[in-house]
Amino acid sequence: MMTMPGVSHARGQSVPFATHDATTNPIPAVGSNPLGEQWTDVKSPGNGRTYAVGTIQILASIPVVLPTFSGVGVDSPTLGVSVPPAGGTRQVGVLQVRASNGDIVWQRHCHGSVLNPANFQLLLGLSTCVRAVSVFPALTEAATRIAVCGETFDDTMPLGQPTQPLGFVHPAGGNQCGGFVMVFDGAGALLWSHQFWSGAGQEPCSVTDVSIRVESRAQGLVDVVTYCGGTAGGAPAGGSPLSPLLRFVAPLPTCAGDSPAAGDSDNGFGQWDGFVGRIERNQGAGSVATPVFTSIVAGVDQELLLGLSEFSPDVFAVVGWTANTTITQGNFTLPLTQRCYSTLTSGSHALVMTFDAAPTRTGGDLVLIGSTVLGNGPDTIARDVLCHGGMIYLVGETRDASLPALLASQMAHGGPAGGTDGFVAATSVLDLSAFVHLGYWGGADNEGLFGVAAWNEYPDHIAVVGRRSTATDAGDIQVTGFFRNTPPPNPLPHADAGFLKTMLTASVVGPGTDVPASVVSGTTTAFNGGNTVDSRSFGASGTGLTGGAIAVDQRGRVMVVGSTNALGFPVIGPASNTRTYSGGTEAVSARVDLLPAGVCRTDGTGTCAFAPSAPFSGGTSPVCELLPFGAFVGGPPSGLLPRMLIDWEGSLGVGSLDAAILIDRPPASSLILGAVLQFGFPLAVPIVPTGTGMEIWTTGLPNVAFTFLPPSFNSMSSFRFELDTLPAGQWQFTAQVVCFVAPLACTGVGLAASPALLFSY
Repeated sequence: MMTMPGVSHARGQSVPFATHDATTNPIPAVGSNPLGEQWTDVKSPGNGRTYAVGTIQILASIPVVLPTFSGVGVDSPTLGVSVPPAGGTRQVGVLQVRASNGDIVWQRHCHGSVLNPANFQLLLGLSTCVRAVSVFPALTEAATRIAVCGETFDDTMPLGQPTQPLGFVHPAGGNQCGGFVMVFDGAGALLWSHQFWSGAGQEPCSVTDVSIRVESRAQGLVDVVTYCGGTAGGAPAGGSPLSPLLRFVAPLPTCAGDSPAAGDSDNGFGQWDGFVGRIERNQGAGSVATPVFTSIVAGVDQELLLGLSEFSPDVFAVVGWTANTTITQGNFTLPLTQRCYSTLTSGSHALVMTFDAAPTRTGGDLVLIGSTVLGNGPDTIARDVLCHGGMIYLVGETRDASLPALLASQMAHGGPAGGTDGFVAATSVLDLSAFVHLGYWGGADNEGLFGVAAWNEYPDHIAVVGRRSTATDAGDIQVTGFFRNTPPPNPLPHADAGFLKTMLTASVVGPGTDVPASVVSGTTTAFNGGNTVDSRSFGASGTGLTGGAIAVDQRGRVMVVGSTNALGFPVIGPASNTRTYSGGTEAVSARVDLLPAGVCRTDGTGTCAFAPSAPFSGGTSPVCELLPFGAFVGGPPSGLLPRMLIDWEGSLGVGSLDAAILIDRPPASSLILGAVLQFGFPLAVPIVPTGTGMEIWTTGLPNVAFTFLPPSFNSMSSFRFELDTLPAGQWQFTAQVVCFVAPLACTGVGLAASPALLFSY
């Protein structure tokens, strides 16, 4: 296992980074209660920036002082938002944008206004929690779109649509919250907001995940926002933003005794129901966001959706949780298409569903493609989902020692009795029964997974983030990289085809409780009316029903975010901040390269000291493919041959037996005429520019070895080159893939290459 950060490494273009984030002005007086500040989600869309969201607290001071977060000013999204009374505090959301070197570019508070003055005195009043962020990058800041979502106890959000009815104003003593989506441009200007509430019952509601993209249509550019969440109001009454619209039709029962619910089924007031929906807004002045579809996801028990990922402009997946509680209502069972609801054991189960929204574009109903649950007993929850490379990846936490009963286990349950393990599952987007991987993540301690991410052009690589705690360590944030082995079917099928191979686990170690994607208490949805079930808690982990907190950029670098409650969290980088006071929680983030010591890539990732110098990029060539970001849902393609990632599996050192070089399959749009894996053994790291933008890092003839890749190296298969036992002595060598392809439109030259791996031991 690799421990990081804590030691600074020379990394070329990948700047080591780990930091605290906290309110620095005004700060609490000595002896007062410290503020609670935590990150929940982060995205790296490939434009050199990271976008993090979370929940912080701000103080009111006299005279009024502009609040600063990590020493940088934080602007409110627009005029007219409520501030706390003098000397008071309120919890607000925050959106932070950082440059590639870690500097904060800009920050915005995310909160609204209170219409009823009595609500200023409520214990849970003046609270906003931001749960997730989505970014649609563009070549200009004005064209970029950033969406954040969550829940708020404020009555109205800035530029909010629709306008909440007067009856929604919180009554004195109430604790209801509503969901929201806020959309900014790339420079931080708030463009519009949309509010959600559950109807006349005023039960709590939260939007837990969101995805935004921009579509070009006859009327111009349109912001398209797809979301999921949960409400304790049952299916809302007519006129609510959560009222079913073009909802999915109930599937046929899978077993006797099942009565699957449709997307408009009301299974009772006062229990959790999930929901999915989409809203659109023309980018023209004066436009209003309008709903496209809304469906309730409900059964006789409790449901909450936590993660969403789009596979295409119309097909998307959601994950979450369904649980048996003391509350059992309604006449309908959860709409499952792959398992029998009537045979589920008691406890909580991880839920995954896929939908097709194409019919809703022409007035038809949303289609439920598939729905199933994981877990055979106690406490299983799915926190995050990723549609990637034609697959669905979901991660979460479980106490179930027989979770892989659906598939031969790739990793056995290793947690303590009654403890938790993380889990990773991979299945087909179009067939949820076609699991190719279902296994545990963790060991002999308590663990759980919170987020999964990947760079969209690397179909065989994913990264996950989780938490590990022991009897002597309250918790550390851990990141693991996986490689999905997709070998060609000929001449013989591989026994591990489709399985996820664990590559490297890195720990971000601090002395206290370090947690990814934690949710601030007091701002999240919870049952009211005397019920005792709280959506924040899951067994003993107590870290909240939320997911995300991990992002992967186009160089394979991983950013993770969360919180810590102790001094001593490692701080690295010129833009980093140390903890300002003890007690409470502060937000933390760290950048991790999933390569072992002694291995780096010429794109600047890894822990060796070499870095390419200008004008060489070290990245995938030719130049026409070095765009700010690659293909993404709803966006333009990046070219004929997007980036190829070359990676390393195993340890590096004398006698290593588990070493292999991993190469992502090239995209389906390319025509591979031939490919070669080149090994160079130079005295110094060389480079040969070809004049076409391609950079060759394995020169130094005659000290070059060539391995021709098989014809099956194409868009359907990856390549895993196993190395022999590494020899003794001091070695330095390079490895790079060069492809001969059909001429590329941007250069007319049929050559392209991956970055190079550099080895030194």
